[in-house]
Amino acid sequence: MEAHAGRVFDAVPPEGEAGAEFGALGLTSRYQPIYSAAEHAIHGYEGLLVALDARGRVVPPLRLFERTAAAHDRLYLDWLARALHLRGFARLGDDRGRLFLNVTPHAAIEDARHASVFAALLEQYGVRPEEVVVEILESGVEEEARLADAVGLYKALGCSVALDDFGAGVSEMERIWRLQPDIVKVDRAVLTAAARDAHAARVLKSVVRMMHECGSRVVIEGIEDRAGARLALETNADYLQGYHFARPSALRADAAAVRTIFDDLAPAVDRAQPCAHSEALQATAMALETGATFPAAVDLLLHKPSAMRGYLVSAEGQVLAASFRGEPASTPPLAARGGRAVGWNVGRLVRCAATQRGIVLRTPPYAAFGGARPCTTYGYGFGYEGEVAVLCADISSS
Repeated sequence: MEAHAGRVFDAVPPEGEAGAEFGALGLTSRYQPIYSAAEHAIHGYEGLLVALDARGRVVPPLRLFERTAAAHDRLYLDWLARALHLRGFARLGDDRGRLFLNVTPHAAIEDARHASVFAALLEQYGVRPEEVVVEILESGVEEEARLADAVGLYKALGCSVALDDFGAGVSEMERIWRLQPDIVKVDRAVLTAAARDAHAARVLKSVVRMMHECGSRVVIEGIEDRAGARLALETNADYLQGYHFARPSALRADAAAVRTIFDDLAPAVDRAQPCAHSEALQATAMALETGATFPAAVDLLLHKPSAMRGYLVSAEGQVLAASFRGEPASTPPLAARGGRAVGWNVGRLVRCAATQRGIVLRTPPYAAFGGARPCTTYGYGFGYEGEVAVLCADISSS
């Protein structure tokens, strides 16, 4: 099998042209961005194989693998596709994120038998293991014990592992528990069903919650319109992928353009009328401005039963300190920037409040915390430690 690796390196030299050949077909790579729901930014790219026949007609990858009869040819094709994706990914720039790299179950099992080959592919094309998420098709796996060996190999190298197309095939939760993937990609058919049926939507939200409880992050793929994007966000999924955000391309995506899409999905923002919540928000901000610690100041904000959470956010959307009602405040050093980002539904509010200091803004009611509790978020921008910060409060709408 190592001989196949040599053929791959000959067919896809590190400094070669964009494509390669497989029989009478021309192969190239395309990359579809995967976006972080929390950060409204590109998390990485999925490498997608494009095969064209002599007349320029597209041969779908699944059909290409199905019609490649010999097992050793299918393995070579899998390694060849990975080589193309790795080479092109290395040229996307330093802030490219992570590469989601498709691997067939058969090829994954062979990787476990020939551990040096995949490591050599990564080294040949200058991609670090920690930049790679190996996607394994969730269905059609017969030798699960050997597949578990492959998962162990990838993780030992430093790669992450994703199970792809969850919900399209076998979809056994026990397989998730046994293989312990870092990421689970939910098939587009599940999102399509959820968009048509309220019960299916509740099931999808429950599936995302179960995946999180298993320690896996979740990608919802196949998002093709605004309604699907809103639904995917409401499930509390970690990552989003689909034509609504970007189509596959040979080039890196426009990171700034996607912010417009997320802004369109986020709740609108308007000026809050004077009320007990807006007054408490202003009083808390004044206490912070005059030297109070966050745990002391946030008590002013959370003293009403309807107040669910108070949090201090940088103008860039990073949570600096937070406290849920009835729980101790989380207070990393306030001078430190780079904490976790606010959720998709609060990002627009933070940006608006940061530019309209001294005015209390609010969102309309929306589904918070994975859709379990409706709330309205209030935000107030003010000067803090020589910079601009935004104090936010989630207020129960029920």
